[in-house]
Amino acid sequence: MSKRIIWLVLTSALACAAEQPLIYATTGADGSIWGIDPEAGKIVANILVNPTEGAYGIAFSPDGKRIYVAGGATLSVVDAADYSVKRMDLGSSGFSGVMVSPDGRWVFASNSKEVVAVDSTTLKPVRSFAVSFFVGVTTDSTRLVGATNGWDVYAFDIRSGQRGAWLADDEALGGAGLAPDGRRL
Repeated sequence: MSKRIIWLVLTSALACAAEQPLIYATTGADGSIWGIDPEAGKIVANILVNPTEGAYGIAFSPDGKRIYVAGGATLSVVDAADYSVKRMDLGSSGFSGVMVSPDGRWVFASNSKEVVAVDSTTLKPVRSFAVSFFVGVTTDSTRLVGATNGWDVYAFDIRSGQRGAWLADDEALGGAGLAPDGRRL
């Protein structure tokens, strides 16, 4: 049996969509996500989302109805009820991260050079932000926070794309995060 890199995301949001909550994991190059029953320790769903580019990042809509999966140049959107899959081209490649804004309005796919903001209602890319390190989204879902080349940290207005606040640093950024209230970096 070959070793697989599996990215795990635990979600309680899907508990409302299923009789019992599942753990969902991406399988990397295989291009699938697994629904794992934590009590039985078994895979109960194997959903092929992106067989040509893989499945790496995974996130869920706040209501638990959609599962978003990033892989290669594709963002896959999985209906959590019937596991149907829609794929959308993001325009460039290497996407392995995905995050959903707290209000569910935006889906963000990231690679090492950019973060693409996707409108969750139209499932169309709206704009790209040139950040190499994606930190997160403010709790009011209006600003994206990220860093460029690991040095300077920026806050961008998601709707306009305009760069707002910025923190210049002469040291390499090793990690950053937003406080739960979105007020502190």
